[in-house]
Amino acid sequence: MRATSCLFLLAALAACHKAHPAAGPAAGPVAPAQIALRPPDRIDDAVSVWRCGEAFFKQERWQAEESVLFLGEPETFQGFDLACMYFLQYPDLQPAVQFSCAIRVRTAESRLKYALSHPDRYVRLQALVLLMRVRAPSSVCKQFVALTGLRTSETDSRARALLEELGSCFAPSVLLQRMKSIRSACDAEWLCMAVGMLGIREALPYLTEAAEADLMPDNLAAERAIERFEGVEADRALAATVAAWHYSVSMHAAEALLKRSPDLLHDTLRSSPAPESLDYFQGLYLARLNDPSAVPILCRTVGKVGIIDDEMFQHIGRLAAEEHRAIVENLPTLVRPEQRAMAEGALAAFTERIKK
Repeated sequence: MRATSCLFLLAALAACHKAHPAAGPAAGPVAPAQIALRPPDRIDDAVSVWRCGEAFFKQERWQAEESVLFLGEPETFQGFDLACMYFLQYPDLQPAVQFSCAIRVRTAESRLKYALSHPDRYVRLQALVLLMRVRAPSSVCKQFVALTGLRTSETDSRARALLEELGSCFAPSVLLQRMKSIRSACDAEWLCMAVGMLGIREALPYLTEAAEADLMPDNLAAERAIERFEGVEADRALAATVAAWHYSVSMHAAEALLKRSPDLLHDTLRSSPAPESLDYFQGLYLARLNDPSAVPILCRTVGKVGIIDDEMFQHIGRLAAEEHRAIVENLPTLVRPEQRAMAEGALAAFTERIKK
């Protein structure tokens, strides 16, 4: 009996233990539920950047990124980041037409160009907004292709409204009006490339005027745009650009005319004497047109030229006539020491050809 009582007592104690567990450390206060902030809307952001530019990035949400930015700019564009603000403030842009041997990579712009073909359409949209906002001239065709693709597939009404606004920048009437009041060099290049890409013939007078002006890189973009047109009017515009004698742009125009209308190029070169600094260029293109009148010019200028001097010597050897004998025989004395072997080769080619 006593043993049974003990067993009941032990069972009761076990039950009490289960019902009233030993006290542990006091639990802390329950934290209030965190309210999730609404994530940024990529369409609204794109609209804001298009309309407000760099001011968009003055919002508080971007300030935390400022210290991160100086660790290095992201290599790929996945959407707006603080680096975009600096791109809008200081847009270091690739020219529409490369005009020097040194090619410098513009990282900030390059990542946006690549993003125009990103699989995410809103990444494409944001990259497009940035490039069009600064009028990046080297990617006008890519901008137009990206814009066209987005317009055909977009269903969101806000995005469609933004795309319509972007598309209006390519409207012929808008482009022609803007060409009359160009704001900046990049704006001029962008407009020239846009009207050329779209084939807006009414823009040819403006393009010709820009190509003839001594203002790089605008004139190079204008000349490149003229090349996109066919017909006599465009060929005459290129001829006027050659006759303006502005180094790179005139050379580009001459190269285009050499293929399109060699007779017009020949007439232009013969009727428009080049300044002394570019007479070698006039002689070179006359030679490429097989005109023997190029020989005296080439002989007179080859000693001052590098890189293309080998071609100039070859033209002298194949085009010189008997009337040019004196200047060709004297050629080795007119050139630099390192050119003497090429000059003697031109003289030998001339002598051999005349014998026949």
